[in-house]
Amino acid sequence: GADPKSILCEFFKVGKCAKGFKCKLSHDLNVQRKGEKIDIYSDKRDQETMENCDQETLEKVVESKAKEYQQNKPTDNVLLEEESEKTPIEEEIDNQRAKLKTSTPMTPELFMEWKKKKKAERDESLAAQRAERAKNDRMSGRELFMSDASLFVDDAKAYEKYQREEEYDVPEN
Repeated sequence: GADPKSILCEFFKVGKCAKGFKCKLSHDLNVQRKGEKIDIYSDKRDQETMENCDQETLEKVVESKAKEYQQNKPTDNVLLEEESEKTPIEEEIDNQRAKLKTSTPMTPELFMEWKKKKKAERDESLAAQRAERAKNDRMSGRELFMSDASLFVDDAKAYEKYQREEEYDVPEN
């Protein structure tokens, strides 16, 4: 900060400083008023009025204000006028249909043929994935069950086949 000797001691100003010459602050009353006191109540800037303005300065002011508001305008707002100028979705669909060059009319027979072909492709890809996983010996339990469910059949005599330990009640002491 500032040099302590450049600041007037408030206790000395009131006449209560007991430190005397040992005080680190200044005891010189002239130190206080080195500069002119700042007037915070009046505006020292140029006093421009409408009488002093010409057309060019007025245009600059208007332009700067327009830029100020243009910068702060939200980008996601869409004016209703702009929205109404858009083409309706029905017309957009018709335009896209007109752009298509070749089109086969969809019939139930063609659809069923396409559906069978897609199902066959899906089954082939699933079979290839299963074969790949089986080759790597990393089949999940579900995949094992789906591939051969007979491995997981349990019969009614299984309870008797496995030796089970009976639970005994242990008396607490």
